[in-house]
Amino acid sequence: NFLGSVSEDLQYTRRIAEIGIAGSEDSSGPKFKLEQVQVDSLGFAGACRWVLNDIGASARPDDSEVSLQEGLELRVKDAQSVRGQTEPPRFLQEHELVQLMDKNRIGTDASMATHITNIVERGYVVLVDEAGIPLRPFRPPRPGQPRPPRQVGRYLVPTSLGMNVIELFENHTIQPSTTEVMA
Repeated sequence: NFLGSVSEDLQYTRRIAEIGIAGSEDSSGPKFKLEQVQVDSLGFAGACRWVLNDIGASARPDDSEVSLQEGLELRVKDAQSVRGQTEPPRFLQEHELVQLMDKNRIGTDASMATHITNIVERGYVVLVDEAGIPLRPFRPPRPGQPRPPRQVGRYLVPTSLGMNVIELFENHTIQPSTTEVMA
C-alpha cells in the first residue's frame, strides 16, 4: 500500500500481566496471563488497518480498557470451568505442501508438482476433498446428465503405506539425502 510505505512507523506498547488469585496460600496456585496492546502512534497502520490484527491491537481505541500495572486489583466478573477435548490437526493441503517444499528448498518450481504426483501414484497419500471423499478425475458430463457436485479442497491424507514409511524414518536413523543439486 503506497500510503503505508510513506507513513511513519507504527508504535505500540505491549503489556503482559501474570494474574494470580489473592489469598492463595500456595504460590503455585492458578495463574493467568493477560496481554494488552496499546497503540501509541498509528503511523502506517492508519492506512494499513489489518496490521493492527497482526499485533493484537484493536482498530479503535477502547476507553474501557484498564491500564495494566503491578499491584492492580481486579474484580472477577465471571468464572466457569469448561471441559473439552483436543482435535487432531487437519491434513495438509496440496498448496501448503508446495509452500513447505519451497521453504525447505525441496525440488524446483518445475519439479514440485511431479514430486506430489509421485507420492500420490505410489500410494503414500490419497487426495481427498474437505469432506474426506477421494477426488475423482475430471470428466465432462455426458449430454443430458447432471454435473457431479463440485469437490472443494485438495487434502493429502497419508495411507498406511505412507505412515509406515514415516515411522521407518522416525524410528531408524535413516537420514534423507541433503545433497544440493541444481540444474
